[in-house]
Amino acid sequence: MKLAFSMPHLMRLKATAQPWEAAVTGAEQTRLARCAEDLGYDMIAVPEHFVIPNSHVDLSGPHYFHAASAQGSFAGATERTTINTCLATLPLQNPIVTPNAPS
Repeated sequence: MKLAFSMPHLMRLKATAQPWEAAVTGAEQTRLARCAEDLGYDMIAVPEHFVIPNSHVDLSGPHYFHAASAQGSFAGATERTTINTCLATLPLQNPIVTPNAPS
């Protein structure tokens, strides 16, 4: 069996986010990534959206992290856990940096 989870406070999707997630810091996310690896998790999912239409903010939340930046941070904190972007909005990415982003 493979275990995966979405890191708290990467997005604020009402259907899935818990109220406490907004208080999670980057340092805590790094500790969570290490803990997940120690517990045997196989993957951390990282969502991405740059532009949230005003009409969707109430449902989708006001922000998402930049997936490649978050992936790099989590990859640097782990050794074997796969760091997966759930979605990459390619037209909004730098064409030089994106092919070299951590996978």
